[in-house]
Amino acid sequence: MVNLVYFRKYIFVLTYLTLLYLLMQCVRIVMLYHVIFMVNSVCHKWGKKQWSTTDLSRNNWWVSLLSFGEGWHNNHHAFEYSAKYGLEWWQLDFGWYVIMFLKAIGVATDVKLPTQCHKQRMKL
Repeated sequence: MVNLVYFRKYIFVLTYLTLLYLLMQCVRIVMLYHVIFMVNSVCHKWGKKQWSTTDLSRNNWWVSLLSFGEGWHNNHHAFEYSAKYGLEWWQLDFGWYVIMFLKAIGVATDVKLPTQCHKQRMKL
């Protein structure tokens, strides 16, 4: 009798934890999609334009914090080949730190950055 009570509690807790895990996975995916779509909507409407581009892209610092540097969207449109989106010292770009790590261990090669000459040409 006692074993049956413990077994039922065990099954209840296991079911509860499984459902909680599945719910958190759904929340994680929804949040990820929101951040991705936010880069393509918010960063084309609000923020600062630092470079001369033919589109409506903007740099947005708070989107950049949520998206590991993708919020420096005007930088990305101005220098599409650049592996680093945060081009100024104060522009945090966590994705760049991952690329630097991959370069250090030899996984990433031929990492490109814009030169000062390119930056001067694209400046507003």
